[in-house]
Amino acid sequence: MNPVGSFIGDSGSGRCNSLNAILGTDVLPVGVTPITAIPTRIVHGEQPVMRVWFPERPEDRFEVSRLGEFVAEQQNPGNTKHVTRIVVEPPAARLRDGITFVDTPGLGSLATKRGHGPEKQAHDAGLAVTINLHLGVAIAPRLPNVVHRGFRRSSIISA
Repeated sequence: MNPVGSFIGDSGSGRCNSLNAILGTDVLPVGVTPITAIPTRIVHGEQPVMRVWFPERPEDRFEVSRLGEFVAEQQNPGNTKHVTRIVVEPPAARLRDGITFVDTPGLGSLATKRGHGPEKQAHDAGLAVTINLHLGVAIAPRLPNVVHRGFRRSSIISA
């Protein structure tokens, strides 16, 4: 099984910016307001493509530039498009060895309250990277719940 690293943090903490920097590409949408509402798996692809699953129909493929239409709360409020899974496949060199990254919705976001938060993604992650760029905002009090629910065997790195 290939390693999986989940990026966890408060809404607006910079998870997408951090992942884009690691990947060396601007594949994930970023913004001032919270963006990620649907967990997004990022794996290596030879050509950039996005695969999206829905309950009523088979997987669809889209251009990666359309990712915001499916993952952003502003463009898919309350997951009105009924997305069940998203996998983005950029040709990023850092993904060639088989690692998978997961951008999770922010802790405390509406998506977390609907069951799409980091706790749901934790079961197959071997590494949790917590992002806390807001000085004075404590993520630590909420981390034990995430750790207890899914990261017992995992490493946690705080950035």
